[in-house]
Amino acid sequence: MIRIFICFATCLLLCLCLASWARIGNQYNINIYNGLPSNNVYNLVKDHNGYLWIATDNGILKYNGYTFRLFNLQDGLSNADIWFPFEDKGGRMWLGSIADEIGYIYKDKYTKAVFPNFHHVLYPIDICYYNDAIIFSTPYVANTYRSPCIVVHDTVFPFYNVFPPEGLLFIVDGNPMLILGKEIYRGFFEHRKIVYRKISDIKDSSFFEGHNSRSFCANYDSYVSYEKRHSNIRLLNFYTGNTTYIDLCTFIADTGPINLMYIRADSPYQPYIYPITDRYIYKIRLGSTVRLQKMFRIDSLVPVPGNDISGFYEDAVWNCVMTKSKGLYINYNSENYFIKKENYPIEDCRYVGSSLDGASYWWSATTHDLVRVKEDQVNKIHLAAVDQVNELVPINKDTCLILENKSGDFSNYWLIGGRHIVPAYIYKKYYEVSKAIPHSPNDIYTISKWGFNELKYNGRDVKEHVWDIDRYKNMAYDTLRQAIWAYTYSKVYIHNIYGKDTIITQNGFRNWGIKRLEKVIIDGYGNIFLKDYDKLVLYDPATGTHTELLQNYNLCDAGLYLYNNIIVVAGRFGVLFYKVTGFHKLSKPYLYQNIKNAYYNYVKGVSLSKDGVLINTENGIYQTPFPSDSEMATGNDSIKLHEYKFLMRYNNELYPVADGDTLRISPANRSVQFDVINPLGNGTLKFMYQWAANTSWFPLNANEINVDQLAAGKYVPLFLVAYDNVWRSDKIKINLYLVPYWWQTEWGTRIVYSAIFIVAILLVTSAVLITRKIIIAHNDKRNKRLELELKSIYAQINPHFIFNILGSALLLIKQMRMEEAYAHVSKFSQLLRAYMRSSRNKYIILRDEIENLRDYIELQQSRFKNKFDYQIVAGENIDTSALRIPSLLLQPIVENAINHGLFHKHGKGHLDITFQLVNDVLTCTIEDDGIGRDGSKAMYEKSHVKKESYGNKMIEDLVTIFNKYEGSSIEVTYTDRSMPAGTIVEIKIKNMRHEQH
Repeated sequence: MIRIFICFATCLLLCLCLASWARIGNQYNINIYNGLPSNNVYNLVKDHNGYLWIATDNGILKYNGYTFRLFNLQDGLSNADIWFPFEDKGGRMWLGSIADEIGYIYKDKYTKAVFPNFHHVLYPIDICYYNDAIIFSTPYVANTYRSPCIVVHDTVFPFYNVFPPEGLLFIVDGNPMLILGKEIYRGFFEHRKIVYRKISDIKDSSFFEGHNSRSFCANYDSYVSYEKRHSNIRLLNFYTGNTTYIDLCTFIADTGPINLMYIRADSPYQPYIYPITDRYIYKIRLGSTVRLQKMFRIDSLVPVPGNDISGFYEDAVWNCVMTKSKGLYINYNSENYFIKKENYPIEDCRYVGSSLDGASYWWSATTHDLVRVKEDQVNKIHLAAVDQVNELVPINKDTCLILENKSGDFSNYWLIGGRHIVPAYIYKKYYEVSKAIPHSPNDIYTISKWGFNELKYNGRDVKEHVWDIDRYKNMAYDTLRQAIWAYTYSKVYIHNIYGKDTIITQNGFRNWGIKRLEKVIIDGYGNIFLKDYDKLVLYDPATGTHTELLQNYNLCDAGLYLYNNIIVVAGRFGVLFYKVTGFHKLSKPYLYQNIKNAYYNYVKGVSLSKDGVLINTENGIYQTPFPSDSEMATGNDSIKLHEYKFLMRYNNELYPVADGDTLRISPANRSVQFDVINPLGNGTLKFMYQWAANTSWFPLNANEINVDQLAAGKYVPLFLVAYDNVWRSDKIKINLYLVPYWWQTEWGTRIVYSAIFIVAILLVTSAVLITRKIIIAHNDKRNKRLELELKSIYAQINPHFIFNILGSALLLIKQMRMEEAYAHVSKFSQLLRAYMRSSRNKYIILRDEIENLRDYIELQQSRFKNKFDYQIVAGENIDTSALRIPSLLLQPIVENAINHGLFHKHGKGHLDITFQLVNDVLTCTIEDDGIGRDGSKAMYEKSHVKKESYGNKMIEDLVTIFNKYEGSSIEVTYTDRSMPAGTIVEIKIKNMRHEQH
């Protein structure tokens, strides 16, 4: 009873598996005609990024769903016959082939591992991880035994003759495992050496007896041996030595031979064995309990026999069948709802409309046949008198109106009922009518080359009303609001039958999110669907709002249709369905996928009836049923639609991208590349981007964007959308951050500003020092020049004075006035010494200057026999010992007053010298009551002797020098007295020097 129960349960499970997978048939074949270098596919693996790596006998390919990147001999491979790819933890794809080397592909570049002193041909098996290294075993072609090899830092260290040649070697859990006779040893790599110890004995001594296995597999903790064309499997646990025998007849339905069997794991410790027969692929779970997981019928997966299959791979994204002669089949686990209709005579026809009884009509311009299709019944109506059928419009249940374009600018109308057609003369007009919507049997709205019209028949003739003159393309009837929509790509005329008409221009379209209006459909609930050139919008006229539908589809070249409140969208991607249940109430979309154009590339026409959707394509006629209410309630379009992956390459590193990720960009490299892995990819992958939400979208140049315009140190959002011929991704946001140079950071800016400030200070200081040095040098030069000029002047003053004094002394001696002459010369010598001291200094203390003036005046008095008297008065507020005035400035003026004024006066004269200090200005007044400047001038002119006044010239030179070089301000003013005659000389000295005590 137990055996009967087990057999019954197994049969039931097989039936369930068969039922589950019997309808699978949506597949895509990749072969030498669309990307593969060979139809012989050995193996494949999906890397950590999601790329599919396909190993063939003519190279290995990297596939993202759109394009292939082939690696072969031109990329440096020593052998293009790649039978086994393996990805390590670092993302390197190691290539297994029979060659004298082993290498890997990393960042799309092949690198050869280095073999020191190695001259053998490799046959890598059991590649696995070992810490940061790679371990594999290889049977040398010249020998029968297998030896382990370890790859450390791209250098391969083979271990020759470490184990006996008669042993079986495997790599398990990153360590070599040896079966030697009845004993099991485990090896350990230590410092590039192998040490090993025994871990168990094989419990069943007959495990290897009589078992001539053609293939061996080791996985994790077990050794698996199977006879290639038989159904028995033997399992040996390395660590316990226990053995298990499995008869696959318990799980396998057919009795044919096993063509291929291999192990694959969904998780590190969950291995599965895949036996492949002529008819089925089995997935059997190994472990403590062995059971059948799944069962696939080969003819429902691929159109090849089981003996041509070289492997099977399945996961959530890729489900692939590898073959030896037909390439690779990618199966998408979706049911095939596209039923090919053979011998349908409408392939070269154009759909023109449907009648209310569910029949569709197709017009053949070549044969002039109107083809009627209903419930797989096809009838032809030959219309020899009709030139071109524009549209067939149902009038009532039994009658349709045919719009015919005659050669010229007029149209004929025909009424058809059943298989009979008669002229409809009541609607005959000289207009080229393309579309018509009947409001009643005698009231029809039409579109002609002259505009949007209404034709009314009153029993005798037809009256026409033109609502708008424009070249409209199509019409839609809003039965709920009783309005007719006539529209072009950029304009809508809404005729409210019982209200006010409305015109909407292209500016209004933009508010609906529409750029090019292609189709308008209005259902019985009042939902308004607007078909843009690449998207579908649900519009609410009450609020003016819109909702975009089917955002993950590229709806270019797709058609929009309505049947019994079911919205149908047909295009390259397949056929989509929406069930409308109320105003703005839609079911989830349900999709029949035309994956990678497996059935067709272009839809020429679509008709809807209770039988389903009839699609006329370049590849023939297909029919699909309508989904059930329960199917449309749950929807299915997201099963595979969102299984794509964004990738970003920057600085030759590849990163997965999720919405909201941040990328730090170096100023040295501002170029970013994008890629998408999409198993449903169709056509060419393209990208669009925008820098801010609700701004214009721009196409990406290939797959690369350059972010030169980014400001350093700021986060800038980049919005990105990927799309192809049928699909469009969700919008993702990537925050780009341009890493600033150190001088663009806050601290860097401070440092730069501080450096600029310091440099500025240094420059200013240097400029000041240099300027000061120049000024000092200039001042030194000026002072030397001043000293020379002063010395020159003083040299003129002293001789002039000396000559006069000596002349007086000689006169006294001549007059024999010896004592007076002695006193005169003595005082002269004292005064001369004082003048010599003054001539060496530019400034003299006022007190000393007054004493010198006294000595000088008294010498002159003795010379002129007391011809004048004098007085020198200094103001009480003047500290004569503290003020310093220019040397020898006053003496020439006093000399002029005596020699040119007082000397020639009749009678005794008087000389007054006063010093006053007001507001830090010293005023020296020298006043005499001599003959005056005019008298002196007249006297010299009368004597006809031109006498040069050295004193005046010296005074001018002294004043000029001190004002120019010393920063002094000296003003000399001459005033002539009238009564009595005389001269007043006023000397004002500003910026005086003060003696330092």
